[in-house]
Amino acid sequence: MDTREARILVVDDDRQVAAFTAMSLGILGAAGQVATACSAGDAYRQMLAAPFDLVISDLRMPGMDGLELLEQIGSHFPGVRLVLVTGDSNPGIEGRARRAGVHRCVSKPYPVELLGTIVCDLLAGRDGQVAADAAGSVAVDLGSAGERSHGPGTTAPDRGQGGTGLTG
Repeated sequence: MDTREARILVVDDDRQVAAFTAMSLGILGAAGQVATACSAGDAYRQMLAAPFDLVISDLRMPGMDGLELLEQIGSHFPGVRLVLVTGDSNPGIEGRARRAGVHRCVSKPYPVELLGTIVCDLLAGRDGQVAADAAGSVAVDLGSAGERSHGPGTTAPDRGQGGTGLTG
């Protein structure tokens, strides 16, 4: 799929993080249309109205968490690429995400270029590994044996650092 035609939905309960992520993907040329949702319910309503090609969701959100959301989207919208972003990545979450059909788990904080590369690769049907990054940001490719890979660039949102968590 041509990324310029792709529809991507970014889901995060922090509006600033969702907006930053959407803006970054646009600047990197990773998508044609990027929408945001600040809750799992809003995201699912947007999917019902006009399905997206790829959904990026934060894990921790009030009410339904991001993994539950991606699980529902994956079961009702086959073919949609799913990315989970979390500050709490661990083998248990990664296993649950794999069973839910999530294609990648990305640990926060992460370089925005890493997320852009992941989006472009998934939309192009490439599930290969991403190049290494000195900061140690991790993207777990759940589609191919769960090997860890790293990516280059500047830092993306991490709410664990206080304030809005926007850095870089």
